Amino acid sequence: MIYGVPGGGGGAAISSLECVAVMGLGWRVSSEETPTGRLQPGLLCGASADACSSSPCSNSAPCVEQLGDYACLCPRAPVWYAGKNCDRLYDACLTAPCANCSGEPGTGRFSCRCPDGVAGLNCSAEAERCQSAACDGVGSACVDTGDGSSCQGNGTTCSELACQNGATCVDAPDLGLRCRCAAGFQGSRCEEEVDECGSQPCQNGAICQDGRDAYLCFCVPGFQGSHCDLDINECASRPCQHNATCRDEVDRYRCDCAAGFTGGNCEVEIDECEARPCQNGAACRDHVAAYTCECLAGFQGRDCQVNVDECASGPCLNGGRCRDGVNR
Repeated sequence: MIYGVPGGGGGAAISSLECVAVMGLGWRVSSEETPTGRLQPGLLCGASADACSSSPCSNSAPCVEQLGDYACLCPRAPVWYAGKNCDRLYDACLTAPCANCSGEPGTGRFSCRCPDGVAGLNCSAEAERCQSAACDGVGSACVDTGDGSSCQGNGTTCSELACQNGATCVDAPDLGLRCRCAAGFQGSRCEEEVDECGSQPCQNGAICQDGRDAYLCFCVPGFQGSHCDLDINECASRPCQHNATCRDEVDRYRCDCAAGFTGGNCEVEIDECEARPCQNGAACRDHVAAYTCECLAGFQGRDCQVNVDECASGPCLNGGRCRDGVNR
């Protein structure tokens, strides 16, 4: 079973996945990269019998089986691949939140060419209020301080700082120029992508796939939930019959049958007459966990195994000798 988990910021294109809705639990990735790159909620993925048998994934991507389909876990390094079968280079501009995007195929790096007056990862922030040419002096630069602008003489300009991956150059009080990273990136220049799988959020042997400011947990059979932390209760559907006790196990269940029943779900009543317990021509009547024998005349006992002694009552008179027969 497969789940997606959203992060707290911008998204990254995850290779094509198709999932099945199950009780509104878990998460999904659409059959193509989403417009925002974010993982969409509401769908839960499962496993199929042999969807990966044809080895559909390219570029050494692992194949994960699902209900009626498969998912390719596209590699991200040294080259990032995408697509249903990981057969094409990933284009970060497909999910970039700006119209004029320039990306480096096969990587997650992109930049937005913002119109005049706006800046930032998705060109939604107000541009700096000054130009570096407005300040005099070697190494002096004009920096947006939030409530105006000022000339900083620390020898570093925003262009020299070279913030990456859509980061914004800001003037931090008492620190000078710094790169404010977009969600999912870190480092002094925001050059490093955060590995959301580093904290090992997926439990019970699940596979974690890192995304941009997000991750996916691919659950092993028997578990579900955004972190694969929920053991599926296979007894919830009450599969055991005839008052049997259901024992929930990992990815399976076991029925403890009541007396007189057998089968995987205790659906079969045991025929106690099958072993032919009744003797001396008696008829056997099957019951639940029991049987009765209808004895022929002259026999008695649970299994009609005892020949009735008709001489026991001393029927012979005048010194006659009694010889017991069957029913006479």
